[in-house]
Amino acid sequence: MKDQSPSQGSAATAHRIAEHMKRLGENQAELETRLQELTVADQTGQAQAANARKLHAVTSMRMISRLCCQTIDAQKHAVHAARYALRRFMADVGIYRPLQTPNVLLTLLVVMLGTLFEAVFTTISLFADGHLDLIPAMGFALTFAIVTTVLGLTAGSCLRFVSYRSTARIQTPDLRPVRWLARSGFVVLVCVTLLMVFVGGRVRVTGQHQDIFNFSDIGFAATFGDGMALVIMVAASLSFILSVTKGYSGFSDPIPGYAAYVGRTDVDHGDEIGLLVADTLDQIDEIFAAAEEDLLDGDIDPDDIADLRADILQFNAAVIAGKAELKAIAKTEWEQDCFATGLTSPQPEIDLHPLDALILDPDRLPDAPSRSDLIDALLQAQAEVHAEILAAQADFTASLQSFRVTPPST
Repeated sequence: MKDQSPSQGSAATAHRIAEHMKRLGENQAELETRLQELTVADQTGQAQAANARKLHAVTSMRMISRLCCQTIDAQKHAVHAARYALRRFMADVGIYRPLQTPNVLLTLLVVMLGTLFEAVFTTISLFADGHLDLIPAMGFALTFAIVTTVLGLTAGSCLRFVSYRSTARIQTPDLRPVRWLARSGFVVLVCVTLLMVFVGGRVRVTGQHQDIFNFSDIGFAATFGDGMALVIMVAASLSFILSVTKGYSGFSDPIPGYAAYVGRTDVDHGDEIGLLVADTLDQIDEIFAAAEEDLLDGDIDPDDIADLRADILQFNAAVIAGKAELKAIAKTEWEQDCFATGLTSPQPEIDLHPLDALILDPDRLPDAPSRSDLIDALLQAQAEVHAEILAAQADFTASLQSFRVTPPST
C-alpha cells in the first residue's frame, strides 16, 4: 500500500495530463493551421503586392494624362496652322477683316419667302379682272416664281466669280477663264431673267399662255401700260435681285475658298477639348477608385487577425486553467491518500512541462499592413495629373486668343 499509492497517484496524474493534452491538442492544431495560413501570406509579400498595385495605378494615370496633354498640344498646333493658313488666304485675296459665314437656314428662309411673295402677287395680278382662271393663274405664278428664284441664285453664284481673286497679290493664268466664264454666265442669266419678267407681263395683258409674242392685237408698249402687268414685273425683279444677293453671299462660303480655311470656331475647339479633358479625368478617377478599393481590401483581414489573436489568448488561458486544475486534483488525491493511510508523505511534484509546451505566442501573428501611405501616394499622383491636364486645357484656351485672326498689315 505504501509503495503502491505514490505510483498509482503518479499514473493517474499522468493519465489526466495526457487527457488534457489530447483535448487541448486538437484546439492547438486548429489554431496552428489558421496561424500558418496567415503566416504564409505574410506582411512582406502583401506589402510588395500592394506597392505593385499602387505603382500600376500611378503609371496608368500618368500615361493617360500624358496622352491627353499630347492630344491637346497637337490640337493647339493644328488650330495655329489653320489660323495661319486663313491669314495667308485673307491677305492674298485682299480681305482685311474676318467675314461672317452665312446662316444656311436663314438664307433658305429668305429665298422661300421671296418666292412665295412673288407667287402670291403674280397670282393676284393674273386672276384680277378675270384675265385667267384661278388654277391656271396659280400654276403659272408658282412656276414663274421658282424659275425666277433659281435664275437669281445662279446669277449670284456667277457674280461671286466675276472678280474672283482679282485683287490677289499673285495672279495665276488659270483664274482668268474662271472670271470670263462668270461674267458671260451672269450676263446670259440676267438676259434670260429679263425675258422671263417680260413674259410674265405679257401673260397678264394677253390673258393666255399662247401667242404672247404676237404683237398684232396687243402691242409691245401695251405690256408696260397695264398696272397689274407692272406689279408682276416689279415683284419678279425684286425676287430676282433678292436671290442674286443670297446667291452672291453663298450658303456656307462668303467668298469662294474662304470656308475651306475657316474650319471650326473657337467654341467648337474649346468644347472638343473640354469633352476630352472631362473624359480623361473620369478615366483617371476610375483607376484611382479601383486601386484604392484593392488596397483597402487586402488579403489579410484585420478582423481575422484580431479573432485569431483572441482565440489564441483564450486557448492559452485554457492551458493555464488546466494546469491549475491538475495541480488541485493531485493535491486533493495526496491529501486523501495521507488521510487513508495515516502516513504523511511529501507532496509529489507534477511535471506539467508538456502542457506549458502547448502555449502559443500571439505575437507570431502578422500585423495587417497599413495602406495609408500607399493611398496617400495615389491621392498625390491623382492631384498632380488633374493639375497637369487642367493646365494644358487652360493653355489651349489662352492660345485660342493669341491665334485669333487679325487684319493683315497693309
